[in-house]
Amino acid sequence: MKASVASISFALAISALGAASTRAYAFDLDPITLSGPAVQTVDRDVASGARIEKVTVSATVTPDPEALRYHSGVALLKEKVVEAAQKACHDADPLDDDPECVFDAVKAAKPQIAEVVARARTPSA
Repeated sequence: MKASVASISFALAISALGAASTRAYAFDLDPITLSGPAVQTVDRDVASGARIEKVTVSATVTPDPEALRYHSGVALLKEKVVEAAQKACHDADPLDDDPECVFDAVKAAKPQIAEVVARARTPSA
């Protein structure tokens, strides 16, 4: 049996764009990319000698700049982040349904969500 520590990181894909409607936005949509889990042995359990592993999984959630102008679009982005966190946490450790993993991943993504929403709601010059 092995113990594991899950570490999840999120990135909201952001890049330059030309205007598609009456408003111009500072970013475009990039495809969603997910990286497979990376496993690193960080220690051994003293009692059993089992390896303690750090599992890192990355997920990318692509925002829709047009949708983020509306509260419903922000809610959909947040839902996608939660779903990506659930998948990443499951990929990191399929035998452990740890809600703290999802909570920590979503919490870490909140500043990025706020930033991308602010950028989507600010017209370009």
